[in-house]
Amino acid sequence: MNQNLHFKIALLDFGPVYNPIRKRFTGSYAFYLNKYLAFYDSINYTVVLIDPPANGICDSFNCTGLLGHVQRGEADFGMDTYPFATLADSVTGLKPGIVASDLSCEIVSTLPEIGIIHEDILRSFSIFPLDIKPISPPPIIWPLICAVLRQGSSQKALFHHQTLRSIYLVITFAVFFVAALYSCSFTTDLTSKVSIKTIDSLEDLANSDRIPIWLSSDVCFSLNNGGSSPVYQELLKRGKFLNLNSLFDKLRMKEMELKLCVFIITPQVTDHTRLCYCANYPDSPMPQWHKSTEALPTHLMFSVLNSNLSPHATKIINALHEKRFESQLDLYFPSKWRQYSDKILDPEQNKGCLHKISVRSTPALASYSRFRLAYFA
Repeated sequence: MNQNLHFKIALLDFGPVYNPIRKRFTGSYAFYLNKYLAFYDSINYTVVLIDPPANGICDSFNCTGLLGHVQRGEADFGMDTYPFATLADSVTGLKPGIVASDLSCEIVSTLPEIGIIHEDILRSFSIFPLDIKPISPPPIIWPLICAVLRQGSSQKALFHHQTLRSIYLVITFAVFFVAALYSCSFTTDLTSKVSIKTIDSLEDLANSDRIPIWLSSDVCFSLNNGGSSPVYQELLKRGKFLNLNSLFDKLRMKEMELKLCVFIITPQVTDHTRLCYCANYPDSPMPQWHKSTEALPTHLMFSVLNSNLSPHATKIINALHEKRFESQLDLYFPSKWRQYSDKILDPEQNKGCLHKISVRSTPALASYSRFRLAYFA
Protein backbone atom coordinates (compact mmCIF):
# COMPACT_ATOMS: atom_id res chain seq x y z
CA MET A 1 0.00 0.00 0.00
CA ASN A 2 2.97 2.28 0.62
CA GLN A 3 3.93 1.85 -3.05
CA ASN A 4 0.75 3.65 -4.10
CA LEU A 5 2.07 6.89 -2.58
CA HIS A 6 4.92 8.97 -3.98
CA PHE A 7 6.87 11.27 -1.68
CA LYS A 8 9.27 14.13 -2.36
CA ILE A 9 12.14 14.25 0.16
CA ALA A 10 13.99 17.56 0.69
CA LEU A 11 17.71 17.12 1.29
CA LEU A 12 20.48 19.70 1.66
CA ASP A 13 22.89 19.54 -1.28
CA PHE A 14 26.42 19.32 0.13
CA GLY A 15 28.06 18.06 -3.02
CA PRO A 16 27.83 14.26 -3.57
CA VAL A 17 26.26 13.40 -6.93
CA TYR A 18 22.76 11.93 -6.75
CA ASN A 19 21.62 9.33 -9.28
CA PRO A 20 17.81 9.57 -9.51
CA ILE A 21 17.54 6.23 -11.33
CA ARG A 22 19.53 4.23 -8.79
CA LYS A 23 18.30 6.53 -5.99
CA ARG A 24 21.77 6.59 -4.53
CA PHE A 25 24.57 9.09 -4.06
CA THR A 26 28.13 8.65 -5.33
CA GLY A 27 31.25 10.21 -3.80
CA SER A 28 33.28 10.05 -0.60
CA TYR A 29 30.31 11.10 1.53
CA ALA A 30 27.75 9.07 -0.38
CA PHE A 31 27.94 5.94 1.75
CA TYR A 32 26.52 7.72 4.77
CA LEU A 33 23.84 9.60 2.85
CA ASN A 34 22.80 6.30 1.31
CA LYS A 35 22.41 4.95 4.85
CA TYR A 36 19.79 7.65 5.36
CA LEU A 37 18.03 6.93 2.09
CA ALA A 38 17.92 3.21 2.90
CA PHE A 39 15.27 3.95 5.54
CA TYR A 40 12.92 5.04 2.73
CA ASP A 41 13.36 2.00 0.49
CA SER A 42 9.88 0.80 1.37
CA ILE A 43 8.23 3.85 -0.26
CA ASN A 44 8.32 5.54 -3.66
CA TYR A 45 10.19 8.83 -3.45
CA THR A 46 12.04 11.53 -5.35
CA VAL A 47 14.91 13.50 -3.81
CA VAL A 48 14.65 17.30 -3.98
CA LEU A 49 18.13 18.79 -3.49
CA ILE A 50 18.27 22.15 -1.72
CA ASP A 51 21.01 24.40 -3.13
CA PRO A 52 22.41 26.45 -1.49
CA PRO A 53 22.26 24.03 1.45
CA ALA A 54 20.36 25.97 4.10
CA ASN A 55 17.69 24.82 6.53
CA GLY A 56 16.11 28.23 6.15
CA ILE A 57 14.43 30.73 8.44
CA CYS A 58 10.82 31.82 8.77
CA ASP A 59 9.34 35.27 9.26
CA SER A 60 5.72 35.76 10.22
CA PHE A 61 4.45 33.97 7.10
CA ASN A 62 7.09 32.61 4.73
CA CYS A 63 10.13 30.36 5.07
CA THR A 64 13.32 30.01 3.07
CA GLY A 65 15.64 27.09 2.33
CA LEU A 66 14.52 23.54 3.07
CA LEU A 67 11.62 24.81 5.19
CA GLY A 68 10.37 26.93 2.30
CA HIS A 69 10.37 23.97 -0.10
CA VAL A 70 8.31 21.89 2.33
CA GLN A 71 6.00 24.82 3.13
CA ARG A 72 5.21 25.43 -0.56
CA GLY A 73 4.62 21.74 -1.26
CA GLU A 74 7.74 21.39 -3.41
CA ALA A 75 8.72 18.63 -0.97
CA ASP A 76 6.57 16.49 1.33
CA PHE A 77 9.08 16.30 4.15
CA GLY A 78 12.71 17.04 4.93
CA MET A 79 15.49 14.78 6.13
CA ASP A 80 16.63 17.50 8.56
CA THR A 81 14.88 18.49 11.78
CA TYR A 82 13.58 21.80 13.09
CA PRO A 83 12.43 23.36 16.41
CA PHE A 84 8.75 24.07 15.83
CA ALA A 85 8.47 25.98 19.10
CA THR A 86 10.19 28.93 17.41
CA LEU A 87 7.67 29.20 14.55
CA ALA A 88 5.12 31.99 14.63
CA ASP A 89 1.48 30.88 14.81
CA SER A 90 0.85 32.67 11.52
CA VAL A 91 3.21 30.34 9.60
CA THR A 92 1.18 27.81 7.62
CA GLY A 93 2.08 24.86 5.40
CA LEU A 94 4.28 23.05 7.95
CA LYS A 95 3.56 20.51 10.65
CA PRO A 96 5.84 18.59 13.01
CA GLY A 97 6.48 14.89 12.74
CA ILE A 98 8.04 12.87 15.55
CA VAL A 99 10.61 14.23 18.00
CA ALA A 100 13.96 13.27 16.50
CA SER A 101 16.44 14.84 18.94
CA ASP A 102 17.14 17.79 21.18
CA LEU A 103 19.65 20.52 20.52
CA SER A 104 21.28 23.47 22.25
CA CYS A 105 23.42 25.98 20.40
CA GLU A 106 26.82 27.22 21.54
CA ILE A 107 28.30 30.69 21.80
CA VAL A 108 31.81 30.17 20.43
CA SER A 109 34.60 32.74 20.12
CA THR A 110 38.37 32.94 20.01
CA LEU A 111 40.44 34.06 22.98
CA PRO A 112 43.05 36.83 22.72
CA GLU A 113 46.65 35.79 22.20
CA ILE A 114 48.48 34.70 25.35
CA GLY A 115 50.99 37.56 24.97
CA ILE A 116 48.46 39.97 26.42
CA ILE A 117 49.36 38.86 29.97
CA HIS A 118 52.72 40.61 29.65
CA GLU A 119 51.19 44.07 29.32
CA ASP A 120 51.62 45.03 32.99
CA ILE A 121 55.14 43.68 33.05
CA LEU A 122 56.10 45.82 30.08
CA ARG A 123 54.50 48.80 31.78
CA SER A 124 56.69 48.21 34.83
CA PHE A 125 59.78 48.33 32.64
CA SER A 126 58.57 51.50 30.96
CA ILE A 127 58.34 53.42 34.25
CA PHE A 128 61.87 52.48 35.31
CA PRO A 129 63.55 55.62 33.83
CA LEU A 130 60.92 57.81 35.51
CA ASP A 131 61.24 56.23 38.94
CA ILE A 132 64.97 55.75 39.23
CA LYS A 133 65.90 59.43 39.67
CA PRO A 134 63.47 60.49 42.44
CA ILE A 135 63.72 57.22 44.35
CA SER A 136 67.47 56.62 44.31
CA PRO A 137 69.81 57.99 47.02
CA PRO A 138 72.75 60.26 46.03
CA PRO A 139 74.11 58.87 42.79
CA ILE A 140 76.85 56.66 44.17
CA ILE A 141 76.54 54.19 41.33
CA TRP A 142 77.56 56.62 38.61
CA PRO A 143 81.03 57.60 40.00
CA LEU A 144 81.79 53.91 40.45
CA ILE A 145 80.96 53.19 36.82
CA CYS A 146 83.04 56.16 35.65
CA ALA A 147 86.00 54.99 37.73
CA VAL A 148 85.84 51.59 36.10
CA LEU A 149 85.64 53.11 32.63
CA ARG A 150 88.63 55.37 33.30
CA GLN A 151 90.71 52.37 34.31
CA GLY A 152 89.55 50.63 31.14
CA SER A 153 91.81 52.85 28.99
CA SER A 154 94.46 50.20 29.45
CA GLN A 155 93.43 46.62 28.68
CA LYS A 156 96.07 45.39 31.12
CA ALA A 157 94.80 47.63 33.92
CA LEU A 158 91.28 46.41 33.39
CA PHE A 159 92.17 42.95 34.66
CA HIS A 160 93.89 44.10 37.85
CA HIS A 161 92.49 42.49 40.99
CA GLN A 162 91.29 45.87 42.28
CA THR A 163 89.46 46.60 39.01
CA LEU A 164 87.67 43.25 39.02
CA ARG A 165 86.62 43.83 42.62
CA SER A 166 85.19 47.23 41.64
CA ILE A 167 83.19 45.68 38.81
CA TYR A 168 81.85 43.05 41.20
CA LEU A 169 80.78 45.73 43.68
CA VAL A 170 79.07 47.79 40.96
CA ILE A 171 77.10 44.79 39.68
CA THR A 172 76.11 43.70 43.20
CA PHE A 173 74.95 47.19 44.11
CA ALA A 174 72.95 47.52 40.89
CA VAL A 175 71.21 44.16 41.43
CA PHE A 176 70.18 45.05 44.99
CA PHE A 177 69.05 48.50 43.89
CA VAL A 178 66.77 47.17 41.11
CA ALA A 179 65.47 44.38 43.36
CA ALA A 180 64.49 46.90 46.02
CA LEU A 181 62.87 49.18 43.48
CA TYR A 182 60.74 46.45 41.89
CA SER A 183 60.18 44.14 44.83
CA CYS A 184 56.49 45.09 44.92
CA SER A 185 55.14 46.29 41.58
CA PHE A 186 57.26 44.19 39.22
CA THR A 187 56.87 40.96 41.18
CA THR A 188 53.13 41.52 41.41
CA ASP A 189 52.83 42.14 37.66
CA LEU A 190 54.99 39.13 36.89
CA THR A 191 52.98 36.67 38.95
CA SER A 192 49.47 38.05 38.45
CA LYS A 193 47.26 36.74 35.67
CA VAL A 194 45.46 39.33 33.61
CA SER A 195 41.77 38.46 33.32
CA ILE A 196 40.61 37.91 29.75
CA LYS A 197 37.13 39.12 28.93
CA THR A 198 35.20 36.19 27.52
CA ILE A 199 31.75 36.04 25.93
CA ASP A 200 29.71 33.72 28.15
CA SER A 201 26.14 34.76 27.41
CA LEU A 202 24.02 36.55 24.84
CA GLU A 203 24.00 39.55 27.19
CA ASP A 204 27.81 39.62 27.18
CA LEU A 205 27.74 39.58 23.40
CA ALA A 206 25.15 42.35 23.20
CA ASN A 207 27.25 44.53 25.54
CA SER A 208 30.48 43.95 23.62
CA ASP A 209 31.80 45.39 20.36
CA ARG A 210 32.03 41.95 18.74
CA ILE A 211 29.97 40.70 15.79
CA PRO A 212 27.34 37.94 16.20
CA ILE A 213 27.62 35.38 13.39
CA TRP A 214 24.93 32.90 12.37
CA LEU A 215 25.70 30.37 9.65
CA SER A 216 23.10 29.69 6.98
CA SER A 217 23.33 25.88 7.10
CA ASP A 218 22.59 25.98 10.82
CA VAL A 219 19.32 26.28 12.77
CA CYS A 220 20.65 28.45 15.60
CA PHE A 221 19.29 31.69 14.19
CA SER A 222 15.81 30.25 14.66
CA LEU A 223 16.62 28.53 17.95
CA ASN A 224 17.71 31.78 19.58
CA ASN A 225 15.06 34.02 18.11
CA GLY A 226 14.36 36.31 21.04
CA GLY A 227 11.61 38.30 19.40
CA SER A 228 11.40 41.86 20.66
CA SER A 229 13.77 41.51 23.64
CA PRO A 230 16.41 44.30 23.78
CA VAL A 231 19.26 41.77 23.77
CA TYR A 232 17.98 40.02 20.66
CA GLN A 233 17.31 43.29 18.86
CA GLU A 234 20.86 44.44 19.55
CA LEU A 235 22.29 41.15 18.27
CA LEU A 236 20.09 41.28 15.18
CA LYS A 237 21.19 44.85 14.44
CA ARG A 238 24.91 43.99 14.54
CA GLY A 239 24.83 40.36 13.48
CA LYS A 240 25.56 38.73 10.14
CA PHE A 241 23.92 35.71 8.51
CA LEU A 242 26.61 34.05 6.38
CA ASN A 243 27.72 30.76 4.93
CA LEU A 244 31.22 29.49 5.67
CA ASN A 245 32.55 30.33 2.20
CA SER A 246 31.51 33.96 2.42
CA LEU A 247 32.82 34.16 6.00
CA PHE A 248 36.32 33.07 5.02
CA ASP A 249 36.22 35.25 1.92
CA LYS A 250 35.66 38.24 4.20
CA LEU A 251 38.45 37.10 6.53
CA ARG A 252 40.90 36.72 3.63
CA MET A 253 39.97 40.13 2.22
CA LYS A 254 40.40 41.72 5.68
CA GLU A 255 36.76 42.81 5.70
CA MET A 256 36.36 41.00 9.03
CA GLU A 257 38.67 39.79 11.79
CA LEU A 258 38.20 36.43 13.47
CA LYS A 259 38.92 37.92 16.89
CA LEU A 260 35.83 40.13 16.51
CA CYS A 261 33.50 37.27 15.51
CA VAL A 262 31.29 35.41 17.97
CA PHE A 263 29.51 32.38 16.52
CA ILE A 264 26.09 31.19 17.65
CA ILE A 265 26.15 27.70 16.15
CA THR A 266 25.60 24.01 16.84
CA PRO A 267 28.42 21.74 18.08
CA GLN A 268 28.69 20.08 14.67
CA VAL A 269 29.11 23.42 12.89
CA THR A 270 31.66 24.48 15.53
CA ASP A 271 33.87 21.62 14.40
CA HIS A 272 33.31 22.44 10.74
CA THR A 273 34.25 26.09 11.33
CA ARG A 274 37.47 25.06 13.05
CA LEU A 275 38.28 22.67 10.20
CA CYS A 276 37.75 25.42 7.65
CA TYR A 277 39.97 27.83 9.58
CA CYS A 278 42.77 25.24 9.70
CA ALA A 279 42.43 24.51 5.98
CA ASN A 280 42.42 28.20 5.03
CA TYR A 281 45.33 29.12 7.31
CA PRO A 282 47.43 25.93 7.52
CA ASP A 283 50.63 27.76 8.50
CA SER A 284 49.01 29.77 11.29
CA PRO A 285 48.66 28.46 14.84
CA MET A 286 45.17 27.30 15.74
CA PRO A 287 43.39 29.96 17.81
CA GLN A 288 42.18 29.15 21.29
CA TRP A 289 38.43 28.57 20.97
CA HIS A 290 36.15 29.34 23.89
CA LYS A 291 32.64 28.02 24.47
CA SER A 292 30.38 30.06 26.72
CA THR A 293 29.86 28.87 30.27
CA GLU A 294 26.16 29.76 30.14
CA ALA A 295 24.10 27.13 28.33
CA LEU A 296 21.56 28.27 25.79
CA PRO A 297 18.04 26.78 25.95
CA THR A 298 17.59 23.21 24.76
CA HIS A 299 14.93 22.70 22.09
CA LEU A 300 13.16 19.59 20.87
CA MET A 301 13.84 18.95 17.20
CA PHE A 302 11.00 17.58 15.03
CA SER A 303 10.96 16.13 11.56
CA VAL A 304 9.44 18.63 9.12
CA LEU A 305 6.30 17.66 7.16
CA ASN A 306 4.06 19.48 4.74
CA SER A 307 0.75 20.18 6.46
CA ASN A 308 -1.24 18.85 3.47
CA LEU A 309 0.04 15.29 3.91
CA SER A 310 -2.83 12.92 4.58
CA PRO A 311 -3.08 11.18 7.97
CA HIS A 312 -2.12 7.89 6.32
CA ALA A 313 0.95 9.39 4.60
CA THR A 314 1.93 11.14 7.84
CA LYS A 315 1.72 7.85 9.73
CA ILE A 316 4.01 6.15 7.19
CA ILE A 317 6.68 8.88 7.37
CA ASN A 318 6.55 9.05 11.17
CA ALA A 319 7.08 5.27 11.36
CA LEU A 320 10.14 5.52 9.10
CA HIS A 321 11.58 8.40 11.14
CA GLU A 322 10.99 6.45 14.35
CA LYS A 323 12.97 3.57 12.86
CA ARG A 324 15.75 5.99 11.90
CA PHE A 325 15.78 7.43 15.44
CA GLU A 326 16.11 3.96 16.97
CA SER A 327 19.07 3.19 14.69
CA GLN A 328 21.06 6.04 16.32
CA LEU A 329 22.40 7.02 12.90
CA ASP A 330 22.07 10.72 13.76
CA LEU A 331 24.40 10.25 16.75
CA TYR A 332 27.09 8.63 14.65
CA PHE A 333 26.71 10.95 11.68
CA PRO A 334 28.69 14.02 12.97
CA SER A 335 31.99 12.14 13.29
CA LYS A 336 31.68 10.97 9.67
CA TRP A 337 30.77 14.49 8.60
CA ARG A 338 34.05 15.73 10.11
CA GLN A 339 36.02 13.09 8.21
CA TYR A 340 34.26 13.92 4.95
CA SER A 341 34.78 17.65 5.42
CA ASP A 342 38.46 17.13 6.18
CA LYS A 343 38.94 15.17 2.93
CA ILE A 344 37.21 17.88 0.92
CA LEU A 345 39.22 20.69 2.53
CA ASP A 346 42.52 18.78 2.54
CA PRO A 347 42.53 16.25 -0.35
CA GLU A 348 46.24 15.43 0.03
CA GLN A 349 45.87 15.06 3.81
CA ASN A 350 48.99 17.09 4.60
CA LYS A 351 47.53 19.79 6.86
CA GLY A 352 46.48 17.56 9.76
CA CYS A 353 43.37 19.63 10.50
CA LEU A 354 41.24 16.75 11.74
CA HIS A 355 43.94 15.88 14.26
CA LYS A 356 44.27 19.51 15.35
CA ILE A 357 40.58 19.87 16.15
CA SER A 358 40.37 16.40 17.73
CA VAL A 359 43.16 17.16 20.23
CA ARG A 360 41.25 19.89 21.94
CA SER A 361 43.00 22.63 23.87
CA THR A 362 39.64 23.58 25.38
CA PRO A 363 37.83 20.45 26.62
CA ALA A 364 34.60 22.42 27.02
CA LEU A 365 34.01 22.27 23.29
CA ALA A 366 31.47 19.58 22.54
CA SER A 367 32.62 16.09 21.69
CA TYR A 368 30.50 13.56 19.90
CA SER A 369 29.42 10.12 20.99
CA ARG A 370 30.44 7.23 18.75
CA PHE A 371 27.61 4.73 18.93
CA ARG A 372 27.26 1.48 17.03
CA LEU A 373 30.58 1.72 15.22
CA ALA A 374 30.40 -1.90 14.12
CA TYR A 375 26.95 -1.39 12.63
CA PHE A 376 28.03 1.54 10.45
CA ALA A 377 31.59 0.42 9.62
